Amino acid sequence: MEKGTEFNVNCSECETIQKKHVNDVRAEEGKLMLLIGIVLGIIVTIVLCSLYGAIGTASIVIPILFWQQQIKATKTFNSYMVKRK
Repeated sequence: MEKGTEFNVNCSECETIQKKHVNDVRAEEGKLMLLIGIVLGIIVTIVLCSLYGAIGTASIVIPILFWQQQIKATKTFNSYMVKRK
């Protein structure tokens, strides 16, 4: 893997190659992971409520945990900066 402060990016719209500094790359939360967490939380909550009653409703925290993990990973990635030359 090439190491450095800049890398080449091929634009999908204009088909040009541009140099980008690593600090110019930003992360965004993955909406797909949040959606998976919500669906998984709903399914697990329904199953556990039918088996264990009210205790099963505690499983609704699954989407919240997915969301918190996404926010934490995004903040960590975006907070890392390299000195510009």
